[in-house]
Amino acid sequence: MEEKKTSKISISTVLLILAMIVIAVMGLCIFKLNSDKNAESQKAAALQSQVEGLKGTVSSLQEQTDKIPETTTSSTTTQDQTETTSETSGIENTYNYSDLKEFWTNFRAAVLSGDYNEIKQFVKFPLQEPGPYDSDPVKKIKEEDFEEVFKDFLKQYDNGETTIFDWIKDHEMPEMLGGADYDNNGSGRYTDIARVEGDWARFSDMVMEKDESGYWKVTTIYVSEE
Repeated sequence: MEEKKTSKISISTVLLILAMIVIAVMGLCIFKLNSDKNAESQKAAALQSQVEGLKGTVSSLQEQTDKIPETTTSSTTTQDQTETTSETSGIENTYNYSDLKEFWTNFRAAVLSGDYNEIKQFVKFPLQEPGPYDSDPVKKIKEEDFEEVFKDFLKQYDNGETTIFDWIKDHEMPEMLGGADYDNNGSGRYTDIARVEGDWARFSDMVMEKDESGYWKVTTIYVSEE
């Protein structure tokens, strides 16, 4: 009787131990599964964060790329405007003058330099060249013929005393009078005075007038009889 009881206890104990082992194993499996799941979740979160970061980088790069054409266009436009303004400003400051004294100073400097390409910038073409007499036809001097004609003109005499070139050289800034002041200035002084009447002026045998833009230009030269 006692042997049967001992045998039953031993079997119960073994079964209990096995059950505990199974429970422990299952617990370990469940723990491992949970750990793996948490690890995967963390990896997924990290990957998601990296993806979001990459999206932000791509978006930033796209914005910068989109701005490149605008920047290039703006830069080109600004450069073109600067060049155009510079060119226009250069022309106005160099050859176009609304003030007669500034015009004469720069025209005189060009004549004394002998640079005919520069002198042409102060002339309105075709240049008028009346003959010695009122009945003579007025010649119209084209730009391509200007240098030859103007060289001869500079050699002619102003009132028989000095050449036109020397008159220009000797009169850095002649006195400018008009109307009654010019008429009543005193005999013998006409050769040293420039006559100015509004938008018209005469320096020796050269006539200057304001063009349609309001800039002074040489429009007429008077040749003497030879």
